[in-house]
Amino acid sequence: ALARQEATRLRQEGRIDDAIGLPERLHGLTKHTEIREYLCIMYCDQGFQKLSEKQYEAGRADFQKALGLDASYQRARQALCIAYNNEALANPDQDAKLKLLQKALEFNPNDQHVRENLAGACNEKALKIVKGMNQYNAKLELARAIGLFRAAATTLRPNTPEKTLDAIVASGGQGYEEEFKKLPEDLFRTALENLAYVAKLRKQVKS
Repeated sequence: ALARQEATRLRQEGRIDDAIGLPERLHGLTKHTEIREYLCIMYCDQGFQKLSEKQYEAGRADFQKALGLDASYQRARQALCIAYNNEALANPDQDAKLKLLQKALEFNPNDQHVRENLAGACNEKALKIVKGMNQYNAKLELARAIGLFRAAATTLRPNTPEKTLDAIVASGGQGYEEEFKKLPEDLFRTALENLAYVAKLRKQVKS
């Protein structure tokens, strides 16, 4: 209790490093459970402060320190998901954005908001690939685009049967128009429609 009181006083004085250093030293000496829990809280609070200043890497380092003390500490795992997601949204590089969002899901696979962001990034990357292809690399690039559209669909709805996606690709999208119209006008439907369109293009290139 005294340690927490003193750490709070140091934080109020703006001595953040000293405020965290005190429970760090005490935990190193005692391995006391309550000191560890308080230290995890302090690491996360400091990490969120850095995130608000867009210091993504530094914020993640604090969250990782909390996980280093307690691997099951859910607040730190959720915070890492938020940190990777927020950095991805601020990053104009599509490949980097995809990697960051995939990392975010590793820490919180159930975050639907992150899943939507990742699916959107897959969709955008695939469209860019199709737009930039030429007659020499069309087969390869269309295959890459198909993979990304499939990833977008299964990211949004993990229970989507792979056999269904295989059938859409194999048919070149033919025969699925009415089925698509029955779906809500959302990103999942867009991903399937784009998958069908690109599968049709690939059949035309092969022929």
